[in-house]
Amino acid sequence: MRLNKLRMRPLVLSLCLASAWAQADTLKEIYQQALQNDHQFKAAQANLAAGREAPAIGRAGLMPQVVGEAQLAKQELDVSGQPQISGRDATEKSYGVSLRQPLFDLTVWNQYRASQVQGDLAEIQFQADQQDLIIRTSQAYFDALKAVDNSNTAKAEEAALARQLEQTKQRFAVGLIAITDVHEAQAAYDAAVAAKLLAQGQVGIAVQAVEVLTGKAYSGLSPLQAKFPVTAPVPESRQEWVDFALKNNLQLKGAVGRAQAAKYNYKAKAAGHLPTVYGSLSYDKADSSGDGYTGPAAYNLDSDSTTKVAAISLKVPIFTGGYTSASRRQALQQQYAADEGKLQAERDIVQATRSFHLSVMTGVASVKARQQSIVSSQSALDATKAGYDVGTRDLVDLLRAQQNLFRAQRDYADALYSYVVGSLQLKQAAGMLSEKDVEALDNWLDKNSVVRFEM
Repeated sequence: MRLNKLRMRPLVLSLCLASAWAQADTLKEIYQQALQNDHQFKAAQANLAAGREAPAIGRAGLMPQVVGEAQLAKQELDVSGQPQISGRDATEKSYGVSLRQPLFDLTVWNQYRASQVQGDLAEIQFQADQQDLIIRTSQAYFDALKAVDNSNTAKAEEAALARQLEQTKQRFAVGLIAITDVHEAQAAYDAAVAAKLLAQGQVGIAVQAVEVLTGKAYSGLSPLQAKFPVTAPVPESRQEWVDFALKNNLQLKGAVGRAQAAKYNYKAKAAGHLPTVYGSLSYDKADSSGDGYTGPAAYNLDSDSTTKVAAISLKVPIFTGGYTSASRRQALQQQYAADEGKLQAERDIVQATRSFHLSVMTGVASVKARQQSIVSSQSALDATKAGYDVGTRDLVDLLRAQQNLFRAQRDYADALYSYVVGSLQLKQAAGMLSEKDVEALDNWLDKNSVVRFEM
């Protein structure tokens, strides 16, 4: 079998039926649907909106605090033991407004700086969540294609072994072979039936993984084109990818931001030992009306008062029961933990980037080797079958050659789809994965073919 014919066939015997009456969903379409319906991504959007409020919350501590107050009071006073005063009835109305402005408060200032970092962290985390959705969508999409390919391979293997079993029984019936050959063929066929059922179950599992992302049912997807290029990453240098990841990886940026926020939080707690200075303005107005009684005589209690106050207050913390010192020590350890988390993230990103790069480079060679393995296995099967027909090869050799061909087909599908997803994961590690990568992959899908789900 020539390689170009192999690649032009549906990938590993996939059911890719050219169809004008059925439109398959593509990777880009499913990704767009996931953006609208994936609950994990919706939660990320809510977390982003919540995180964007952090700077405003932190800034509020630096802004003037204005409080308005009004009061209506009714007072009745009876004094016993004081014959000169028999009672008092009065109504008092008062209202006022006060303004309080921090002039020097390092606790509030560092809390504000920490809140700014938290706002930036929300943006970084949302970008990371977007990249994660691309990976999850692509993984689910190509896992579904691989499951169908493997299922179709299993069906083809079952059909081939069913024919072989029938031929073996016919040969035994005319006395050309022993009963052991029939048992060998029957065992191989039974194993193929079990493998087919398992593969069909995997199709259902893979399809449900796609449906979880979008909440939509699917009957088929567009497959990769036969001419899909399998090439080394650009640049090929592993160290260049590592250097790029150390500058752009979103998880690492998040770890750096958390360490920065922890530092400001420690400074805020440590500032609890320092004095604070506040300025304040207040305006109060009170109106009283009523009567007082002294013996039989009454006197008027009507009065108006206005109070205006401008003040600067200095507060010096002296003793808080150990709260301030304990909070400072706790924040310091949290800062140490965040710093260690940042260093660990750097190591993890370097290791992950190297691993993904090696996986992609290995995947390129593996896909090409698996392609050649299919051609070689087909040639070996043809030669073995010819030898079996003339009696120079036995049934076990023929069954083994058939199994090798179908194994080569499954290995090729695994290698190809692993390469595709691995390439995206490498870009994610480097912090450069975006919707453009989804569009680029979508352009390599055969929009005129449909891989159908038969479970």
